[in-house]
Amino acid sequence: MTEQQIQNQNSKIEDPTVWDRLNEQMEQMNAAQSAQSDPQALADRMSVRAKSLRQRMGTESPTDAVLAFVAFRKGPQRYGIPIDDVIEVQPLEHFSPVPGAPTFIPGVIHWRGAILSLVDLSVLFQIQETGITDLHTCLIVDAGGRRVAIAAGEIEDLYSVPESQLKRVPELPGGVPADWFIGVYDQNRLILNTAQLLEDPRLADWK
Repeated sequence: MTEQQIQNQNSKIEDPTVWDRLNEQMEQMNAAQSAQSDPQALADRMSVRAKSLRQRMGTESPTDAVLAFVAFRKGPQRYGIPIDDVIEVQPLEHFSPVPGAPTFIPGVIHWRGAILSLVDLSVLFQIQETGITDLHTCLIVDAGGRRVAIAAGEIEDLYSVPESQLKRVPELPGGVPADWFIGVYDQNRLILNTAQLLEDPRLADWK
């Protein structure tokens, strides 16, 4: 096992309540995203990981504040959203374009009787993507009194990391505000400050 793998294993989420809430959805998403994946093997792997993490909870006492987040990819870029802001992870089967919407809102989705804006972070952050980016899933997030769907290509995992390991976000093109992010983890994973992001007029007032 490489040093990076050990670090990733040690940083996986340790909160059983959050795990129980999202684990089943993530298993379904990961199985659907890879036709070559064995769904039973995936479920077994996630179950073993969850059991191990629960056992560790009784023996470890954190010495540093931690941040738990859902990790996902959109094109080549890696992101994280705090788990407290994530309501649900679900397949993105279709969305409806809205005339006159900003370019970072490719459309809207129907979710539990509500109509939610679908946000494309790559367009919003002006991060260039090469080739065709498939959108397989979306994260339903709720923060700052607003609820939207965040487009994703692949849901990766749940992580819990010491806040001291987060680095400052580098300057992004287009004057993207620094307070949209909590920090950077693992070299290039942008951890979103969801409440600040959704309160920005660019999202809050587009209608």
